[in-house]
Amino acid sequence: MWIWLDPERRPDLQRCEARRLADRARPEGQRGFAVVEFRGRTAMPEGLAGPMRLRVSADTSYRLRLGGADLAAGPAPAPGDWLALPRLACWYADEVVVARPPQGLAEFSAIVRLGEARLCETSSGRGGFLLEGEAPLADGGTFRFGTDGSWEARVLPAWRGPEDFDGTLAPGPWEPVSEVEDVWHAEVARIPVRVERLAEAADLAAPAEGEARTVADWPRVRAGYVRLRADGPCEAEARVFETDPAKPHGSFRARFGDGGGEALSPLHSVGGLALSLRAGARPVRLRAELVETRQPEDPATAGSFRCSDPGLEKVWEVARDTLRACRQNLHLDSPRHQEMLACAGDYHVESLMEQACFGDLRLAAHDLRSTARMLEATDGRLFHTSYGLIWALWLRDVWRLSGDRSLVRDCLPALDLLLRRFETYRGPSGLLENPPDWMFLDWLVVEGFSLHHPPRSLGQTALNAWYAGALDAAAELRAATGGSPDGRAPSRPIRDAARAALFDEAAGLWIDGLDTPDPGSPPWRPANPRSLRRHGAHANILAALFGLSEGDEARAILRRALSGELGPIQPWFAHWALEAAAKLDLFEELGMPLLRQWIPSVEECGKGLAEGWHAPEPGYAFDHSHAWGGTPAWQLPVRLLGLRILEPGFRRIELAPNLCGLDRADIALPTPFGLLRAKLRAGREPQIELPPGLDATVSG
Repeated sequence: MWIWLDPERRPDLQRCEARRLADRARPEGQRGFAVVEFRGRTAMPEGLAGPMRLRVSADTSYRLRLGGADLAAGPAPAPGDWLALPRLACWYADEVVVARPPQGLAEFSAIVRLGEARLCETSSGRGGFLLEGEAPLADGGTFRFGTDGSWEARVLPAWRGPEDFDGTLAPGPWEPVSEVEDVWHAEVARIPVRVERLAEAADLAAPAEGEARTVADWPRVRAGYVRLRADGPCEAEARVFETDPAKPHGSFRARFGDGGGEALSPLHSVGGLALSLRAGARPVRLRAELVETRQPEDPATAGSFRCSDPGLEKVWEVARDTLRACRQNLHLDSPRHQEMLACAGDYHVESLMEQACFGDLRLAAHDLRSTARMLEATDGRLFHTSYGLIWALWLRDVWRLSGDRSLVRDCLPALDLLLRRFETYRGPSGLLENPPDWMFLDWLVVEGFSLHHPPRSLGQTALNAWYAGALDAAAELRAATGGSPDGRAPSRPIRDAARAALFDEAAGLWIDGLDTPDPGSPPWRPANPRSLRRHGAHANILAALFGLSEGDEARAILRRALSGELGPIQPWFAHWALEAAAKLDLFEELGMPLLRQWIPSVEECGKGLAEGWHAPEPGYAFDHSHAWGGTPAWQLPVRLLGLRILEPGFRRIELAPNLCGLDRADIALPTPFGLLRAKLRAGREPQIELPPGLDATVSG
C-alpha cells in the first residue's frame, strides 16, 4: 500500500506543484517541498529459498536502505514533455533484487522527497511511498510484505531545499503513517536499477573559526551525487563544475553541528568541485565525494574501438564516457540539463551508441515505451515536432538492432496517433504546411533566427524530409508485426510534393522552406520573413538521406552540403550527414573528414563531449556532457565493418569491411549473440571472429 504523512498531523506537507501536468499548481497552504524518512521492520520467516524482490516507488524520489546500507535510488521518472500533460501518462516502480535476504528482522528505511528538484522529474502533486516485497519459501510458497500501517515517518527539516542542508535542525518525531489513495498505479520499469560507486574524493581541513578552500579537478565528467562528510561543526559548500572551476553550474551547501554528519546532493554533472569550508568552535575535516551513478554495464560484453588514428580513438572513448553519464533511469540529454523525456532526437543517437558501446538496449526500449505512453496521453503531440517524427525513426532503428516485436506492438498505437496528427498538418500542396512549429532543427543561429525553433522558410524542407522518413519507418514497423505496410500514406507523395515546391532546379539544391506569408505563433513558430530563400546544409542533407533526391543528384547535393558551401552544422545534426554519407556510399570521401571534426574539441578538453562546435549566440558556453553529439561511437565501428543488418536482431548480417583510409582498426561490436570481433589491416584480409549463432556474410 502507498503511505505518506498523516494529513491530520501534517496538513501542509501533503501536496506539491506538479509542473508537468496541466492545472496542477501547488494548492494554497501547502509548502510544496519536504524530505521525509520512513522506516519499517519485517520479521523474515525461516526457510527462505531464494532472492528477495522489492517493488519500490515514490513521489517524487526515494533512496532505499536495508540494514542501514544504501540499496537503491529512484524511481524511474514518469514521462514528461515541455508541453503540460493532461494526465499522468504512467508511473514507474523499480524492481530491486536482494540476492541474500536478511535473517531475522529486516529493517528498511527510505528517504523520500516530495517536490520536483530536476527538470526530468515528474510529480503527481501529492506525497507517497510504496514498498512491496516477496521471497520464495522452501515449501513452494511465497512470503509477501510491504509498507503498511506499522511503518513510521518523520520529517527532516534539515533539508531546506534540494541543494541546501542544515544538519543543525533535528529530525521531527517519529509518527504513524497514513494510507493514501493510489493515484500512481505504478508499473515495474523494465530496466535495471542504477549502480552507484565512489568515483572521486577530496579532503579539506580548517582550524577552529578558520576557513579553507580547494579545487578538485577530476579527469572526466561523470553523473553523480556530491556527498559531504564533516567531523565537526562547520559550513561547507561544493560548487560543481564540468571543465572550469571559475564557471560552476551548481552549488550544494551543507551546515553541520557539533557531531558533524553527512549530506547527499541531488544528481549533478560533475567534472570537479570548488570546495569552501568554514569551521566552528574546533578544527574540522571535510571529505567531499563523488558517488557516480549510471546503468550497469557488463565488461565482458562491452564494445571497444582502436585504430591507427589516435584522434579518432579519443573521440570514440570520450563519446562512450559521455554516453555513460547520460544513461540514468531514463536517457538524459545531459546530466547537467537533465531534461524530461522530450528529446527523442538525443535518445535516438544515444541508443545507437549504446549498441556499439554496451550492447544493452533495455533503456532505449523503456524510453520508447514511455514516450509512446506520453503520445497516447497527448493524442500524438510532442513539443518538438521534428522529435516526434524522429521517435518513429528511433523505434525503427531499435527494432532493427534488437528484433523485439513486443516493443513494436506496444508502440504502434502511439505511432498511429502521431502520424494521424501529422496528416492534419498537411496543406493543399500535400506538404506539411501548418504544424504548431518547425522545431527542432539544430543548435545554431541562421539569418538571425534560432534553428532550435526556425520559421517556415528555414525549417519546412527539413521537417518534410523527416516526415518522409517517419512514414517509411512506420511501414517497416507495421510489416514487422504482420500489419499492412501501407496502412498510412507512403512517403512518395510527400517526396513528389516537396520536389514540386521546394527544389530549385537552377541551383540543383533544395531551399530551406517557402517564404510565403505566415504570421506564425510566437515564440516557438516565428513569423515568416519575406524574401528569405536560402539553400542550407540541413535541408539538403536530409533531402539526400530520406530520398527527396536520389542517385547521382543526391550524391552531388551531399558533397556540396558537406563542403561548407551551404553553412555549418553542429555535432548532433552531423549524425544525419554521416547516415546520408553511408547510405550513398560516400563514407570514406565525406564521412571520415566529418568525423575528424570532433578531434579538436576532444583534444582541447577530453573530460566530456562539447555540446557543439559553433556557439549559437555570443557568450554561450557549451556543456561537456551532451551525448547527443556522440554519433562517432556508432559510426566508427559500424562503417569500418560495413555492417548491414539483413534481419532484425542481428539474425542475419552482411559485413563489407573498409578501413576508409586508416592503416588499421581493432573492433569489438556487441550483438545479441555476443561480441563480433574484427582486426582490419590495410592490404590484408580482414580477420573476423563471429559469436556462435550469428549468421554473417563477409564480402570485399
